[in-house]
Amino acid sequence: MKPLMLKISAFGPYAGEEVIDFSLLNGKNLFLITGPTGAGKTTIFDAISFALFGEASGSSRDTDGLRSDFAKEDILTYVELEFEIRGKKYCIKRQPQQYVKKARGDGFTIKKSDAEFILSESKVITGVMNVDQAIRDLIGIDKNQFRQIVMLPQGEFRKLLEADSKDREDIFRRIFNTYSFLDIQKKLYEKEKELRDLMGVLILNRANNISKIDYGNDELLESLIKSKDYNVSEIIENTLRLIDLDEKERQNLKNKLENIKSLQRELQNEIIKAEEINKKFKYKEEIEAKLELELQKGLEFEEKQTELVKAKKASIIKKYEENYVKNINNLEVRKKSYEIANNSLYENEKKLKIAQDDFNKEEANKEEKKFLIEEISKLKKQEEKLKGYEEKKEQLKILNLNLQKNREEKKQLSMNIEEIKKKIEESHNARMEVAKYDTELVNLKVSLDKNSSDKAALLNLFNSYKEYSNKVKVYEEKVLQFNKYEKTYKDLKESFEVKDELFKKGQAGLLAKTLIDGCKCPVCGSLEHPEKAKIIDGIPTEEELKALRIEFEKADKSYNELLSELKVYHKDKDSFFENNTKVMENELVKLLGNEIISETDIKIKKDRLIVIGKSVAKNIEDLNLQKLNLEKISEKLKKTYGDLESLNKELKILEIKNNEISNLELDIYGKIQATEVSLREIEKEITDELRSLKNLQNKILNLSNRLQLLEENYKKAQDNLNTMSNIVAASKKDKEVKNQELIKSEAESKEAKEEFESSIKKSDFKNTEDYKNSYRNEEFIEILEKQINSYKQNLNTLQELFKKATEDIKNLTIVNIGEFKIKLNEALEGEKELLNKDNIIFARVKNNNDLLKEIENINAKLGDKEEEYKIIGELAKVSNGDNPKKITFERYVLAAYFDEIISAANMRLDKMANGRFRLKRKEDKGKGRKQEGLELEVFDSYTGKSRHVKTLSGGESFKASLSLALGLADVVQNYSGGIVLDTMFVDEGFGTLDPASLDNAIECLLALQQGGRLVGIISHVNELRERVDSILEVTAGKNGSTARFK
Repeated sequence: MKPLMLKISAFGPYAGEEVIDFSLLNGKNLFLITGPTGAGKTTIFDAISFALFGEASGSSRDTDGLRSDFAKEDILTYVELEFEIRGKKYCIKRQPQQYVKKARGDGFTIKKSDAEFILSESKVITGVMNVDQAIRDLIGIDKNQFRQIVMLPQGEFRKLLEADSKDREDIFRRIFNTYSFLDIQKKLYEKEKELRDLMGVLILNRANNISKIDYGNDELLESLIKSKDYNVSEIIENTLRLIDLDEKERQNLKNKLENIKSLQRELQNEIIKAEEINKKFKYKEEIEAKLELELQKGLEFEEKQTELVKAKKASIIKKYEENYVKNINNLEVRKKSYEIANNSLYENEKKLKIAQDDFNKEEANKEEKKFLIEEISKLKKQEEKLKGYEEKKEQLKILNLNLQKNREEKKQLSMNIEEIKKKIEESHNARMEVAKYDTELVNLKVSLDKNSSDKAALLNLFNSYKEYSNKVKVYEEKVLQFNKYEKTYKDLKESFEVKDELFKKGQAGLLAKTLIDGCKCPVCGSLEHPEKAKIIDGIPTEEELKALRIEFEKADKSYNELLSELKVYHKDKDSFFENNTKVMENELVKLLGNEIISETDIKIKKDRLIVIGKSVAKNIEDLNLQKLNLEKISEKLKKTYGDLESLNKELKILEIKNNEISNLELDIYGKIQATEVSLREIEKEITDELRSLKNLQNKILNLSNRLQLLEENYKKAQDNLNTMSNIVAASKKDKEVKNQELIKSEAESKEAKEEFESSIKKSDFKNTEDYKNSYRNEEFIEILEKQINSYKQNLNTLQELFKKATEDIKNLTIVNIGEFKIKLNEALEGEKELLNKDNIIFARVKNNNDLLKEIENINAKLGDKEEEYKIIGELAKVSNGDNPKKITFERYVLAAYFDEIISAANMRLDKMANGRFRLKRKEDKGKGRKQEGLELEVFDSYTGKSRHVKTLSGGESFKASLSLALGLADVVQNYSGGIVLDTMFVDEGFGTLDPASLDNAIECLLALQQGGRLVGIISHVNELRERVDSILEVTAGKNGSTARFK
């Protein structure tokens, strides 16, 4: 990035618009910015930094103070920068948030920060966030990295020099684009974690399957499954052995089941035969009982037969009776109809007379109707005049109400205007208070973050103490267990050694017992045996000694295993303390103090740590309380003020509305005067009694209602007279018809009665009552007939069945089935017991077979994953810094770039420091787990030793920082990794150099011109003015500063 033109307006000490045209340098790329203190030299760097990143160059300057105090109210604060990258020109313009004068009225309003980035004639990016991202993408570094490698602000030039590995890693990663190496690290770590988690799941699943193995009564398999550490191969072997035993047992159970089922079949056949015989006897008894019952019903069904015959005769007579009843009913209906027609004629003739009287009465009201029509016409003529009078009165009333409402609204508006003015004043005051509290809140949050970090570290250390205590406790338990076993082991060892010695000594006595005089000794060959060895009492046999040796060897193996295990626990305990607990203590040495670190009793350490932790927790609690109170006060203050712009806008609206209401008041008052004059004119024309429109309209309404009533009554009387005349004529005709129908019905009833009485006599019934008692409806007759037929058929069937059942039991006797059933139940219980056993064994075999298959599958998968983990795990470990040098894969690559940067930097430093100092990358392993590889130290040829760069003096630091920045620019330019560093700005630092060092530094900077790099320097050193041709002189004045190239 190379600046071409910088335009600043109302920025810092520059009151108006100031243009700095870098093209005036004419190829002289080293220029000096001079001027008195406070004139605005650093402001030029601030303007370039603000244009690119929206912030000033130094971390101590914020954007709120960028507007010039010299600037006029109507001049806007902004910065515009034209620059060049890779031969392409760009332009960016930014303005900070600022108060500007309102376009209309008094007061100020806030103009929010804005940015515009012109990439080409057709492409413009707007908006602060969008422009920020576009600049980062184009330049390739952020504001912090810019300050460390391009622009070295006053008081911050040492930051890149003294940065730690982590900060340099962030800078170099973006510059050299090593994200792919970081991705490899992350992917290896993720793959390692994925494999480790997967193996953990597989081991857990295998353990879960092993725990589900049904060991039955097998004590060996039970002990293997319940052991703390699974011996998978032995468990599989013994499970297969148990499955084999279970299969053999199932075959044995199968044979027993076949025998018992054969017995069941025999018993069931006997029971079936016996039940068939007993059923025949029982069936014969049931048929005999049913036949007896049917025979007892014989008399009953004879009576039903007689009833059926009489009922059929009565059903024939029924139709004559129904015809007779029908005619009798018709006669009664005709009598009632005639009586109703006669009464109706009498009533209608009475109503006709009343209707005639009413009509005559209404004829007499014709004169009254004529009078009413004339009176209504007169009153309606007066109604029009009264309507105009009433309307004027209503208008006057409304106008007076509007006038009163207008005055009340004007009074309320005046109060609102005063209240808005008061709020504007309160808003200004509240904003100042909020700014003060927000600053306090930032400081509180910093303290709170520090204490929270300390609390988390203390908690981790406490957990480490706790885990270490547990490891010590486990180790002590193992020591006790080992000591106890060691005594048993030594006793067994001593017993074995004593008996082994006895056995060896006793061999001579046993051999002597077999010697015979005259026969050769198998040891010495002598034929004589004068002093035979005696047999020693208590000598163990060879079998006893062999059993004791096996027991001792087993105990010896267990003893050595326990001893090895004890050593592992001891090493684990000490290793945990050294690599975990002690590292944490060292990192917290300032917080803990030497007293806790030097303390050896872990319980005392924990107790003291709790005290410190409580103190830190109390600090956090107090800080949180303070933070909460400040936030509450700040929020409360924020609620007291609104948006100044909206408040001023609201005030203006209210003032305009107040003027409108005043004008409206005058207009209403004029209308009231005019209406009152008009009313007085109308009152002169109308008398007092006619001035009420309502009373007049009520009178017209009453007269109209009376007229309407008279006309309706006349029409109603006329219609009623016509209707009743017609009704009376119809009633006379209806009476004559009903009389003829009654005569006919009387003759038909007499004939039907004679036919009914004749049919009873012909059917041999004694009288009408006998007929009625014998009558049954058709449904009853049908049911009765079916009952009689069913009885006869059933009786015949039972007689046939009884005869056959008697023949079937001839030569048979009843059998006792109970004994057979007892034996069968015993056989069934035996079968059930055997089946239960078989089901249990079958379930165990199936369960164990399935589990073994699953375990073997898991073992196969686990084997594959373990082989894969051997490679991936090691790669992930090494690439993520878990190696002797504590360097990650990416940092290893960055270290190579860093070595080149240091080499390029030392070419300048060697000249500026006269060969005394050389920068070098620190390669020694540091303390703790902190990853390194990008740490920097300086070799002092005067002492022959290396030391940290922070130990350099002010002048030495400046030379080293400048050399490092130049070296970084060289390397980046060579690699062309998308980042172009063809500009450097240095603010002060030259005053710390002696004359010789200053000459060397200037020569280095002058040499940069050959590569086309632009270097800007701010300095008060006179020697620089003499050596640098191009000077940008900043001049301070009462109306602000100016800047010009000389």
